[in-house]
Amino acid sequence: MLGGGSCRRPLVSGYTPGKMGGARVGRLDPLAIIEATYALERSETDWVRGILDAAVSFDLGLGVASYIAEIGEVPGFRAPAFATKAEMPSLQSIATALPARIWRRIHSPLPATWVEDAMVRALAREKDTAVRDLLGSGPRAWGVLGGDPNHETILLMFLCKDRDALPLRHRATLDCVGAHLGAALRLRRLQRQAPTADAESVEAILSPGGRLLDARGPEAQARVTTLAEAVRQSERARTRKVNPEERLAMWTALVEGRWSIVETTERDGKRMLLAVKNEPRTAAIRKLTTRERSVVAFAALGHSNKYVAYELGIAPPTVSATLTRALRKLGVKSRADLIQSFG
Repeated sequence: MLGGGSCRRPLVSGYTPGKMGGARVGRLDPLAIIEATYALERSETDWVRGILDAAVSFDLGLGVASYIAEIGEVPGFRAPAFATKAEMPSLQSIATALPARIWRRIHSPLPATWVEDAMVRALAREKDTAVRDLLGSGPRAWGVLGGDPNHETILLMFLCKDRDALPLRHRATLDCVGAHLGAALRLRRLQRQAPTADAESVEAILSPGGRLLDARGPEAQARVTTLAEAVRQSERARTRKVNPEERLAMWTALVEGRWSIVETTERDGKRMLLAVKNEPRTAAIRKLTTRERSVVAFAALGHSNKYVAYELGIAPPTVSATLTRALRKLGVKSRADLIQSFG
């Protein structure tokens, strides 16, 4: 599918060599990828390259590739980065040949998925044999996609010879990585640079211990306890006192489906955590609450309740109850009908 005034410090330290299956990988600490994901001060090219370099620790034997897919009237891509050993058709040839609707379907945000499965779904009604042949010549790979289904997404592809190369437990880990990729890409789109304490999108400033330093607007003031706990959890996630899986579970992509927690160090050396408004873009279905719209947006893409809960930073039972209310308001009978109507 592929071819041709303030400063920030890393959130976590690097990794050491290890093994997964037959492939050489790092310590399988996904926070190494998330560290690169929130390096928001980097140029777009350096940002994608940094994510790729960190993701090489999950190499399944044939390398890793990444790029930003532009989803609009005309298929496009930006900042391609490769560390691959496989022969692939050029990304430019695919973007030029594909209809926009198929490009959009292939690049809709998804948890870790076998790339061929995504292509089959996208081509279900496509009769153009040239398009089928072009996509059929692409690599076999696992892909992780995050971002905004209406604007742009970032794709990480782990090339391999068969779908059994990525164990189920590691797919779940990469699902969480995809949630952060999407959150960070939205932040970049909204701001085009790393947020500072005085940015309009920053709704609260907290100390590393979770003490509120500033709250702007009623939402942040009403959710002080939630924000403080999210900061404490993210700080615990950055320590080495628990294993990588536990650390990843602590640090969700969003808080209450509204904020991302971003670290900043001001000129005086003072370290702070910013609650940056970063809601997923959703269809403006007025009869739904903000949380209901967020849950519907991810559920319509086929995400499980557990995945939606991680991405939005709420409990799985809350996702289930919220989705039930939203389906009732929308007059939709089932999740399958929701995917058909809004996915």
